[in-house]
Amino acid sequence: MDDGQDETKLNDAQRQQRRAKAIELRLGGWTWDRIAERLGYYDRSHANRDAREEIQRISAEQRENALRLRDLMFERYERLVASQWETALAGDPDAAEIVRKLTADQVKLLGLAAALKVDLNRVRDVFARLVAGEQGEDESEDEEEDDDA
Repeated sequence: MDDGQDETKLNDAQRQQRRAKAIELRLGGWTWDRIAERLGYYDRSHANRDAREEIQRISAEQRENALRLRDLMFERYERLVASQWETALAGDPDAAEIVRKLTADQVKLLGLAAALKVDLNRVRDVFARLVAGEQGEDESEDEEEDDDA
């Protein structure tokens, strides 16, 4: 690209190429001033803004591709589940296991298999009370209500 090229006269492909080159030069250690001068930006802020916009565009494009892939994979799982569903409901243990595994994979794919958070201090306290023969919190609250009546 020629130095001093007017930013408004660039077509989309040229603009995208220049943005990619700006990112490449920045990764190579160039300053925004040098990049602006080399690629024909009005000033350093325009070069910086253009590079940020390209990174955002790429990120959005990658996010969109990932969502499309997730949807495609989910649809494939759905077709596989449907192919085994009736057999599983009829009592075939192999088909039921296949459906179970496919469903578990779908849950993971959708991000629904988040780890369960457990308050270990609370578990220890409840366990200690149970070992000591004490009632749990819910039971003792019910008794207090009964005593007030």
